[in-house]
Amino acid sequence: MFGRVTYEGMASYWPTPEAKSGDPVVAAAMNELPKVVVSRTLERAEWSGTRLIKDDVAGEIARLKEQPGKDIAILAPSSR
Repeated sequence: MFGRVTYEGMASYWPTPEAKSGDPVVAAAMNELPKVVVSRTLERAEWSGTRLIKDDVAGEIARLKEQPGKDIAILAPSSR
């Protein structure tokens, strides 16, 4: 799960040939794992496997937590 700023940085790097050749294991994982970006301002999330949540964030996260699978990792910039 990403915030908009983190998502934009990750999406601009991990799908690139540079990332795939420089760190193929991490690039493969980042490109294959399902991703969720939470943003009210982002219009669309085009990185493969990404779902955009714009509204009812708490409800959408609750529904994600009910699904079977692994833990949810949250990636966001640290607060200043």
